Amino acid sequence: MTIDIDNFVAINDKRPGKEAFRVFGTVTVANPGIEPVLSTPSPRHRGGWEVLRLDLIEPDSPSMAVMTTKPVAYEQAGISPWTDLEIQGCEGRLKIVTID
Repeated sequence: MTIDIDNFVAINDKRPGKEAFRVFGTVTVANPGIEPVLSTPSPRHRGGWEVLRLDLIEPDSPSMAVMTTKPVAYEQAGISPWTDLEIQGCEGRLKIVTID
């Protein structure tokens, strides 16, 4: 399955009381029933950077084959100590610099 991964941003939100690590982006998938999901793999950290995995959840019922762009997001409490983020899965790897 060919997908298009675009516009990913990783942010360490350092506002007092709202500290969080957030990742946002878009994924173009083969049909509107497919849901992109970002999760933490095991092992989580390799080589001194944050790692997330992008999985595509297939629908139980058939969907029309129409290329569809969907938002995907990840959030964890607290900030990430790493300055780089690697997103693994599907079509390889994507490396992103975290914004503080």
